[in-house]
Amino acid sequence: MKNHNGNQQTTQRSKAQIPTKGQFLDRKQLAALLGLSLFTIGSWVSQKREIPFVKMGKRVKFATEDVLEWIENNKQYPIP
Repeated sequence: MKNHNGNQQTTQRSKAQIPTKGQFLDRKQLAALLGLSLFTIGSWVSQKREIPFVKMGKRVKFATEDVLEWIENNKQYPIP
């Protein structure tokens, strides 16, 4: 999509880099990667549902392997 100056715009989601194995994401990085709000991620964490996370002191982190596995396990396919 182009902005009013004719320059290419980037969306928040496209700025998210695909994490590599062995890395951890914070809430903001996860939200950008999945195209979700920080509120949604925070709700999932506070309710201890949806996506697995790790507590590191007061910080919440998401292991890349867990995120990628969660995405794979939650794929929905159309019925032929």
